Formats: sequence, C-alpha cells, structure tokens
Amino acid sequence: MTEKTLSIALDSAMFDSIEQLTEGQKTGLLKEIHKLVQDYLDRQQRLKNLKDAENPLPKSYLTDAERERLRAGGLTENGIYLEESGAADRAGDDEAGWAWLARARLPASALRFLRWEFGSDFIKEKGFDTTLADKEFGQGWLDRIDPLFEQIPH
Repeated sequence: MTEKTLSIALDSAMFDSIEQLTEGQKTGLLKEIHKLVQDYLDRQQRLKNLKDAENPLPKSYLTDAERERLRAGGLTENGIYLEESGAADRAGDDEAGWAWLARARLPASALRFLRWEFGSDFIKEKGFDTTLADKEFGQGWLDRIDPLFEQIPH
C-alpha cells in the first residue's frame, strides 16, 4: 500500500460510511485501489512469465481452436492440461503426455496411484505438483512407506 493510499484510507476511516467521502476523496481512493490491483496483476503475470520461461510448455497436440472451444465450454487451465496430455498420448508422444500431466494439479489419490505404479522417483523426475497429496498425506509422503501398499500385492 502506498503512503498516499494509506493516508486516504485513514482519512476515509474517520467517516461512518463511504457515502460521506467527498467526490474527490472517492475518486482518489478508487484510483489508488485500481493502481494497486493493476500492480498486483502485473506482478502475477511477470511471475507466470518467469515460470513459463523456466518450464516451457510441452509440445501441444491440440489446436488453438480446440483449446478455445474447451475454455469456452468452461474447462479450467488444469482441465486443458489433462486434455493436452490425452491428445499427446493419442499421438503416441509419451514424453509430452507425461509432461502435460505433470503440469496438472492431480488429486492426492491419483498421485498415490502413480507412486504405486511407477515409484516416487518417477513423480519427482517428471516434476508432478504434489501440493494436494502433501496436504492429504503429509510432507515427505513420497519417501515414507505407505501402509496401503503393504496390503496390496503388486
């Protein structure tokens, strides 16, 4: 928060409601809020651009039109990653298929299955997002013995 925004906010706190602000105070406050929001969005975009530069997108097997149709249908970015993974798999590109799948935020149960099927190192090497599994199973779950695995023959 800038000093000016803080000053306006403190000044406005002395009023019972926003309606008691002068038009100039309202305009100034709205401009500062708009600037803060825009600065935040710009920072978020810069962070996304840095992340994308460090981790470029895998080869895409969906056309721009297909992706736009999926977005228009309400599919989230996570869903698009899953669709991309399926398209790469259908094209026979296992590496791109796994890379797209690793970008998605998979449920804990899906990551647990991948660990069962391919091992902990596979999940780490492919760079899967383990956030949800970390919350459900606790930090370090990939390296601990899973009692469920002890009960199921492999």
